[in-house]
Amino acid sequence: MSIGRPRGKAVPGTTDQPVVARGNVADSPPQKTRESDWRAASGLESFTGLLSIVATYPKSGVAHNQSVVFDDAARGGVLLRERAGRNFVLVSEELYVRQARAATETIALLPMLDSPPERIPELPGYAWTADLAVVDRASFQHESLLALRRALEEGDWHGFDRNRDRWRDTARVMVDSDLRDRLLEDWDEDGEVEIRRP
Repeated sequence: MSIGRPRGKAVPGTTDQPVVARGNVADSPPQKTRESDWRAASGLESFTGLLSIVATYPKSGVAHNQSVVFDDAARGGVLLRERAGRNFVLVSEELYVRQARAATETIALLPMLDSPPERIPELPGYAWTADLAVVDRASFQHESLLALRRALEEGDWHGFDRNRDRWRDTARVMVDSDLRDRLLEDWDEDGEVEIRRP
C-alpha cells in the first residue's frame, strides 16, 4: 500500500511537534447540536470546535513517510488507522493548543451570547457584569461576538483578551461611585494645562 499526499487546506504558523490522541474519531457521526444552530445564526459557521481530519494513513506506513505525515499534522488532524481497528489522531502541538483555546473560549461564550442582557450576571463566570447597565451588557455581548470571530479567523487572541479586560475594568469603575462620578463629570476647560516638551 502506498501513501500519497492527500488534499487539504494549509494552516499557517504551526510547528511539527506532534500530539497524539486515541479513539475512533472517524466512526463517530457529527451530532447536530444547539451549538451548531447558534454558530450558523451568529456567523461562526466556519468554526467547528473540533479538529478536522486532513489526511488518513495506515499506522504501519508512518515510518516510511514521516515528513509527509508530520507536514499534514501541522495542517490538521492526521488519522492513523491500525488493522486491529484502533485509530490515532496526530496533530502538531501548536495547532492543538490553538484549537483547544478556540473551543474553550467559544464554549464559555455561548451561554452569555445566547442570554438576554438582563440575565448575563446570573451565568457562571459573569457575575462581574452585574455592575454594568443593561445597555452596556448588550454592547459587551456584541463586542465579544466580534472579538471571537476575529480571533477564530486570525488565530490571534490578543484583541479578544483586551476586549474582555476592558469590559472588566469598566465594571470595576462602575462599582466605585467616586471614581465613576469623576470620570463622568463635565470637563473643566479652564483647568487645562498645556504640556510642552522641553
